[in-house]
Amino acid sequence: MKPIAIGLLLLVALLVCACQKEPRHITGAEFQAEYEMRNQQTMHSAEFIGEREGCVFLRKKTMSTVNPKKWSEAVLFTEITELAPDFLQRLRRESEQQ
Repeated sequence: MKPIAIGLLLLVALLVCACQKEPRHITGAEFQAEYEMRNQQTMHSAEFIGEREGCVFLRKKTMSTVNPKKWSEAVLFTEITELAPDFLQRLRRESEQQ
């Protein structure tokens, strides 16, 4: 009985984590890597969605491996101070052009 209860508890924890819609903090290096890879993959995409209160935000979409019509979405953020100044300028410049 105990293994079943533990299994159910783990399943509930996974579901709660999967349904979480709050922005997730990442490092500046991770943010830049996600942005750089934004359109180079078929199952992942990322777009810069702006900056607010000293943070920059990125929307990351990932295609389901089971159903290619379903996509999951997450908002990632980092502090502006964690980004290289030249990368931050590029982000701002590219967002103005859109």
